[in-house]
Amino acid sequence: MKLFSSRTVIFILLGVIALLIFINYHALANFFTIEQLKKNNDYLAAYVKDHYFFSVMVYISVFCIVVACGLPLVLPLALMGGFLYGFVPGLLFATVSCLIGSLFSFLVLLFVVSDWIKGWHNERIDRFNQQISKYGYSYLLMLHFLSIVPIFVINLLAAVVKVPLKTVAWVTFLGTLPLNFLCVMAGKELSTISSYKDIFSPTILLVLALLVVIALAPMLMRKIKGGFGV
Repeated sequence: MKLFSSRTVIFILLGVIALLIFINYHALANFFTIEQLKKNNDYLAAYVKDHYFFSVMVYISVFCIVVACGLPLVLPLALMGGFLYGFVPGLLFATVSCLIGSLFSFLVLLFVVSDWIKGWHNERIDRFNQQISKYGYSYLLMLHFLSIVPIFVINLLAAVVKVPLKTVAWVTFLGTLPLNFLCVMAGKELSTISSYKDIFSPTILLVLALLVVIALAPMLMRKIKGGFGV
């Protein structure tokens, strides 16, 4: 008699891994503060210089795990990428990490927990399904640009309503690119900032708001057309 299905075993293993990561979250969060980066400036720079390839692999691996598990450390890690590797490599590593971590979490959620969660018939999930059916990729892109909803939660909802993998891939790429761009650029000039608030000047917030409006444009046009019976 088979006690557990393979899906159940995978779900349990992932749950244990996620629990261990969350237990160590505070240690990770303390390490990735601006103060700690400045304090360890010389050591980190020397280590990257002597072990460049290995440091990149570790950086991308940690970044992927953070994104896949939904830990709120994407901003400091992107900032660290600019600080350690410069603008272009840092942006590349951060973007690739977000994409890999996002796709991994989406696939796990899709094949392991999506059917189970869909059975809840939760009002928010039903509403999200309606929005995706009506507006498609624009709604997902808007959620990414808002930078309020974690990537993990977006992927969870996308998995429940069976969004195609290729859509999740390019929406994640475009949706995370602006914030990664800002943080990597700030990391390159780490000495000029003292907190994450310094990254988001009124001009930057205006640009982010403009991106949200652009993502909302197809939705607004459809509502306008619907109002006129088009």
